[in-house]
Amino acid sequence: MKNKELDRAVNRAYIIVFEINKELDRSPLIFKLKEFQRYFEVTSSCWIVITGMDADSVMMNIREVTYPGEHIFVAEIVRTASRISGFLPDVAAWIEEELH
Repeated sequence: MKNKELDRAVNRAYIIVFEINKELDRSPLIFKLKEFQRYFEVTSSCWIVITGMDADSVMMNIREVTYPGEHIFVAEIVRTASRISGFLPDVAAWIEEELH
């Protein structure tokens, strides 16, 4: 198995949605999200990351750079027999490629 194929076999995709205080500095959060092995910025408050971490570890990792009262949602994206789709085709295509 090639390195990238092996890498994909052990990693998971997570969607991260957050509501943060836009008056505060977002750069630590953005920097933290970009530390994941692979990432895709869907919108300014929604990212998809690829990592070997579990969902709780992803959440705790991001919580390190958020402020009290800010909200974060993390969910694993599971590839099933049906195709991942949405109104943002580039995102669906990226997920399909990463989880293939």
